[in-house]
Amino acid sequence: MKKKLLSLGLTCLLAISMAVPVFAESQIVYYKGTPVEWQYGRNLALSYSHTFSRNYEHCATANWNSSGWMIPGCWARANCHVGFQTAKAYWDCRG
Repeated sequence: MKKKLLSLGLTCLLAISMAVPVFAESQIVYYKGTPVEWQYGRNLALSYSHTFSRNYEHCATANWNSSGWMIPGCWARANCHVGFQTAKAYWDCRG
């Protein structure tokens, strides 16, 4: 009986984890004609946004969490636990 319950529990856990969408995107975006690397996506219940620029201050936002402004040459990383809510990712540059 315990083996059957354990097997059923593991099957349910696997089904739930597979039902949650997982996606990732990496692209080059442009600010004032200069390339900026932006990685964003969702990993199970986590929304994330990572931004990198060699020329401008930049920041990343995942849902309502912001990385804050980072100096050129440093990664800006923002993560947010969103559960089953929609993952939203943003980037920004200034300077």
